[in-house]
Amino acid sequence: EEMESSSQDLESQTLINGASPSNEPNKNFKIMIGEVVLIAMLSFSFSYLFTLPYCGFLFQCGCTWLWDGGIDNCNIFDPTTPNCPWCVGVQWLTWIPQWGSPILMVIITYALMQYKLKFSLFSVKRIYVFILLPILIWFSFNFVLALLFKVAYHYPFFIVKP
Repeated sequence: EEMESSSQDLESQTLINGASPSNEPNKNFKIMIGEVVLIAMLSFSFSYLFTLPYCGFLFQCGCTWLWDGGIDNCNIFDPTTPNCPWCVGVQWLTWIPQWGSPILMVIITYALMQYKLKFSLFSVKRIYVFILLPILIWFSFNFVLALLFKVAYHYPFFIVKP
C-alpha cells in the first residue's frame, strides 16, 4: 500500500513538472509551430524582397529592388511600350507572385521536411533544406507563373529584350 502511494505521488509530481511522456506530442507540436512560423517569416521576407527585381529580370520591364525605386521605372508608366503583365494583370492574379508563392513555399517545404526529408531537428542538412528548398520553390514557381502571364497577356519580352 505504501509502495502504491509513493508511485502515485511520483506520477502526480511528474505531471506537475511537465516531464511526463504524454507531453512529448505537445513538445513536438510546439516545434512544428515554430518551424512553420520560421519558414513563413523567411518565405514572406524573401518574396517581399525579390518579387520586383525578379519581375524586372523576367519581363525586362524596369522593376527593381524596393530601395532602388521598386516600380518607379516599370513600363506600366510608359504608354508607348507593352505593359508588364505582373504589374497590370487582373488584381487577384497579380497577387499570386507576391502572396501565393510564399504560401506555397511554406506548405511544400514543411510537408517535405516532415514526410520525405526526415533529418534530425538541428542537423546541418535540415538547416540547408530549411533555407534552400523554399528559395528553389519560389524561383521555380514564379518562373512558371511568369511564363503563363507572358502567354496570357501576349507580352513580347521574357528575360531578354529584342
